[in-house]
Amino acid sequence: MRFVFAMWVLFDHTYNFGPHSRAMPILSSSGLMPVMCFLAISGYSIRHSIEAQPDGYLKRRFWRIAPTNFASVALAISAYSVLGPVLIDGYGNQFQKPDVFSWIIYLIPAQSVFPVFIPVLFPTWSLSIEIMYYILAPWLLRASTKTLLGIVLFSAAGFACWNYLPAGFAPRYVAEATTGVGIAVFAWAWLSGWMAYKRKDPIFFIVFWSIGCVCVFQQPYGFQLNDATSKVATYVTWLATMATLFFPMHFGLSPRVRKIMSYIGDLSFPLYLVQYPVLFALTSSVWKAHPDWNFGVLHVLISIVAAVLVLHLCDRPFRRFGRSKTVAQSTMSHGIS
Repeated sequence: MRFVFAMWVLFDHTYNFGPHSRAMPILSSSGLMPVMCFLAISGYSIRHSIEAQPDGYLKRRFWRIAPTNFASVALAISAYSVLGPVLIDGYGNQFQKPDVFSWIIYLIPAQSVFPVFIPVLFPTWSLSIEIMYYILAPWLLRASTKTLLGIVLFSAAGFACWNYLPAGFAPRYVAEATTGVGIAVFAWAWLSGWMAYKRKDPIFFIVFWSIGCVCVFQQPYGFQLNDATSKVATYVTWLATMATLFFPMHFGLSPRVRKIMSYIGDLSFPLYLVQYPVLFALTSSVWKAHPDWNFGVLHVLISIVAAVLVLHLCDRPFRRFGRSKTVAQSTMSHGIS
C-alpha cells in the first residue's frame, strides 16, 4: 500500500513538470489523500515498533529517516550547484537558491516548526510532521484512550475548519501549514493508525473512517474533489486504508512474493522523497534542452531508478547499521547472549 501511495504522489507530480497531455493518468489529481494514508500507516507501524522493541526506538527512527532525507537534500543542493542559482518547474516558475538556514532546517528536518519553504523539497513537509509524532510516541503509549480521542477530535476540527480561518492566517493549502499548525491538524490521521494497532473494534473503525470523510469533504481544494471519479477514489482509498489497519488480513504468500512486497514497501520512502528534486533537475536541464522528451513515463522511470539507488546506497546500509547498534545494546542490557 505504501508503494501504491508513493506512486500516486509521483503520478500526480508529473502534472507539475510537463504538459498535462503527457502526464500519467490518475483517478484524483491530488497527492493529499495518499499522504493521509501514509500518516495512518505510519502511526500503526510506529506503535508496533515501540511496543515490540522499546530499547533504541529513537535511534532506529533516526537511522531510518536521516540518511534518505540527507540524500534528497543533497540532490537538491547538487541541482542548484550544477544547474545554477535558479531551478524551474514544469509551469516555468523560477525558484531561487535557498539560504543556508533553510537548507539546515530541511536537513533536520524541522520545517513544520520553522516558517521555511523550499519548493524543490516540497514532499518532505509530511516527514517533518511525522518526526514530531515519533518524538511524542513514548508519551502517547501512556495516554488514555479518552485523551487520545480528545486529541483526535481537536485535530480533526482544526483540519475541517481550515477554510474558515481568517484570511492571511493560514495558507490556502492545508499542507503548507508551518510553525506547528500542521503538527496539530494532521494528528488525527496519524493517530487513526496508532489506535487501530490495538483497537480492532468496528465502532472505532467507523469513527475514524467518518472523521476522515468529514475532513476530506471540508477540504475540496486540497483533495481536488473535482468530479465523481476523484470523489469515489478519495473516499474509497481512505476506507480501504482504515479497513486494512483495523482488520488486517493474512495471506499465505510464498517467501519470494513476500520478499518482493517487502522490497517495494521499502522503496516507497526514498521514492517519495527524491522524486521531486529529480523532476526539478530534469526540468531545468534535459527537458529544457529536449522538451519533446518530457513524458510522464520517463518521469516515473527515472524517479524509480533514483529511488533504487538511494535505497541501496543510503537507506538500507545505514538502517542496518543503526539497527545492529540498537540490537547489540539491547542484548547487552538484558544479558542475552
